[in-house]
Amino acid sequence: MSQVLDSLSGVVCILVYNATEHEHDSWLTAVLQRLQDAGVTLKLNADKCQFSEECVTFLGHVVDRHGVHADPEKIRAISEMPVLCKDQSWQWRAEEEHAFNDVKRLLVAPGVL
Repeated sequence: MSQVLDSLSGVVCILVYNATEHEHDSWLTAVLQRLQDAGVTLKLNADKCQFSEECVTFLGHVVDRHGVHADPEKIRAISEMPVLCKDQSWQWRAEEEHAFNDVKRLLVAPGVL
């Protein structure tokens, strides 16, 4: 299916996003036309289909008219991740704190999420 949709930027799986409603409708029409031309038939599940949404959470990302962004809930979960250490002797010093904060910072970077 990716070959059928290859040159349409802004299409992830069958998730179409654009900055304006007009662009969105044009791209959606192009996607559906390419699928039809390729002989691909869709069995749409009404419970899973959403059209003309302002914002969609998809695979850990938020997709809106401005593009694709990391889901703030995922960022919060990582940023506020507790230290996982029970019933074990452990010294949490400044060095460990610094390394832990570096890992959290890297995990929530746009290139990772």
